[in-house]
Amino acid sequence: MNKRKEDKICIWMHHIATVIGMLEGIWGLASEKKDTLSCRSRVFCLSLFTGSQLWAMLKILSDAVRGSSRMKDSILHIRALSGSASKGRRMLGAVTALSVLFKIGVPAALNHS
Repeated sequence: MNKRKEDKICIWMHHIATVIGMLEGIWGLASEKKDTLSCRSRVFCLSLFTGSQLWAMLKILSDAVRGSSRMKDSILHIRALSGSASKGRRMLGAVTALSVLFKIGVPAALNHS
């Protein structure tokens, strides 16, 4: 698979995870019962997370309107830092996987705790 196709796959995985994380956060906030003290801290954390994902969505939409990609610039930076093509590929895969895990895992954990 060529680098361009790999880059697009990573970008789309990241964007899809952003949308899923944002929707999970909104769903969690909408269905939360706000009557216990422990619930307040969970709601606060979920609010911060959801706000950050909404901000990320605005940046994604801004990039789409402008026709540029901050993610593409980040991927090029990761590849440049890696030193070799195979190491760059592994680093990009690891960063993408961790990003997806964070964006989907945090609201899931907060919603089910």
